[in-house]
Amino acid sequence: LSKRQIHDFIHFSDGLPDARLIPFEVLSRSMRHALNASARNNKLGYGDPKGAMILREAIAHMLNMERGLHAKPQDICVVRGSQMGVFVIAKVFIETGDNVIVEQLTNPLAREAFKNCGANILSVAHDEEGIDVESISQLCLQHRVSAVYVTPHHQIPTTVTMSHARRTKLLELAEQYDFLIIEDDNDNEFNFTENPALPIASMQKSNRVIYIGSLSKVLTPGFRIGYIVAPESIIKLCTNQVMLIDRQGNQITELAVAELLHTGEIKKHILRTLKIYEERRAHISNLLQEELSEYLSFKLAVSGLAIWLQLGSEINLKVLVEDAETQKIRFQLGKFFSEDESQVHGIRMGFANLNNDEITQGILRLKNTFSRQHVNLLSA
Repeated sequence: LSKRQIHDFIHFSDGLPDARLIPFEVLSRSMRHALNASARNNKLGYGDPKGAMILREAIAHMLNMERGLHAKPQDICVVRGSQMGVFVIAKVFIETGDNVIVEQLTNPLAREAFKNCGANILSVAHDEEGIDVESISQLCLQHRVSAVYVTPHHQIPTTVTMSHARRTKLLELAEQYDFLIIEDDNDNEFNFTENPALPIASMQKSNRVIYIGSLSKVLTPGFRIGYIVAPESIIKLCTNQVMLIDRQGNQITELAVAELLHTGEIKKHILRTLKIYEERRAHISNLLQEELSEYLSFKLAVSGLAIWLQLGSEINLKVLVEDAETQKIRFQLGKFFSEDESQVHGIRMGFANLNNDEITQGILRLKNTFSRQHVNLLSA
């Protein structure tokens, strides 16, 4: 380890990729092509607010081939990342007083987007099979529910993959009680299993699933490309919202990403980084097991770039965070994902943004943090 690394903060993000792995030459070449082509064809003005047709075609092809969807380019609206997708859907469908169901622990930015549109948030429990569909059924008997927001591929924050039975039941309930399913498919590209679960949107027998995805994590979070997939009538409503927020997307970026999808460069990049992330995942899980098993437990998810750690109830979270700062490590506490910021004895710990040396250093610092707590307990 360099001196700089020893003295720097180590941040276990909540699941970001490693920007150092980006194929910068390939990326800059595609950006140059896009800029040249646009300038030559006098196309640097406003484009289609749904996104460049060539990009929507490439995304449709990818989703149909790899995720079992049946999307046409007109069923896709390009947005600046999945969070904008959630916000646009909320603006289109949620009115003041509408009931939206989310999981007790969920993506806080999505929850805030629904609240911003006047939604009444109803939280339901979730377990190792995903969202509690029986609780949804009960809530639907008591309230008129407009939408259910889920992250079934890699639940935020607990990393659980929703079971096929729960997915099927959720679709049945959507039919029965006439609500939308908003499927936020984060981390779909990062699978560590041969047969990853297909999105709920690929199962639908109805038009009740709105599917949101992103290419930002594949490239880098600073590269804002996300998409909404829904029936064409819904996409028209989304496009109207995009016009109000953004007028149109970033055409240069859209054309560049379309080229990377068409040439297979994105696929190549995913396969290359997946090997690296799988190695880091094995490394951190071994270290957690060896160094920290007396303080916490975890189950390795089959997908995604983060691990959910369940802490012993005797751990004082406030002291843990304070001690972590002095040890120069940061991580995401479970309460961040909770509606009422109640004490959630868990940590969401991303591993992909750190190399193996940094992970080792971080886990040893985390061990010091926990053992200091142990000393405090004994002296109390």
